[in-house]
Amino acid sequence: MIRFDYRLRSRGWAVAVVGDENAQVSVPASYLCDALRDFVDAVQSVFTTEGAECIWEEEPGRFRWKLRRAGIRCAVEVFRNNEDQAIFSGDDDLLHFSSEVENALQKLLDEWAKSDISNNGDTHFRKKHTAS
Repeated sequence: MIRFDYRLRSRGWAVAVVGDENAQVSVPASYLCDALRDFVDAVQSVFTTEGAECIWEEEPGRFRWKLRRAGIRCAVEVFRNNEDQAIFSGDDDLLHFSSEVENALQKLLDEWAKSDISNNGDTHFRKKHTAS
């Protein structure tokens, strides 16, 4: 089983933590690209294609996520820069892995909303995030 978490760090930076029972790595992402959207698009596309990749830009360098589907299973590999050796390689049920990603994103949204309410008050949050 692959675990996935995604956290905002300081301005302009986020970090994903991906791991399984054998290994765990932290993968930083800067706002040089839309790393999270590219990653979610790649995960989503693995449901209809055999594989997908996305790049997370870093200052300097990059991380390449490689996702491959075989039946109901999904292989996840993470490479740093142009290296051939993955810094993480794991295999999981595609539905479980995509649920891990979904749960991490929901947790991120919940924390962001809680932070916004703490900093600006509930009334400000409701005005900002409800349709007129």
